[in-house]
Amino acid sequence: MFIIFGWNHIKIKEYGVFDESFVCFNCHNQIKLRLIRIQKWFELFFIPVFPYSSKFFATCPICGLDYSAKISNDGLNKLTRELEIAEIEGKVKEQNEIRKSY
Repeated sequence: MFIIFGWNHIKIKEYGVFDESFVCFNCHNQIKLRLIRIQKWFELFFIPVFPYSSKFFATCPICGLDYSAKISNDGLNKLTRELEIAEIEGKVKEQNEIRKSY
């Protein structure tokens, strides 16, 4: 009997952009940073089973420069929670608008 397993299956989720805009150090464009989460998953028979690593990145949308080192983990976690709540509220509003149209 063979068991096929693996790791490094990667899922990328973009949470959105930060409210504040500034000039990128690398490309010198006026930007709003975007928040991205990258998860690595353990696989069993080519099916992702559970994540074993998760990292957040704040990147420039134009050149891709990573600003995560300049933002504390607490700041990234707080922004992630705020963006998740905003995403959930947006989905609820969309569903309510669809229901009203019926």
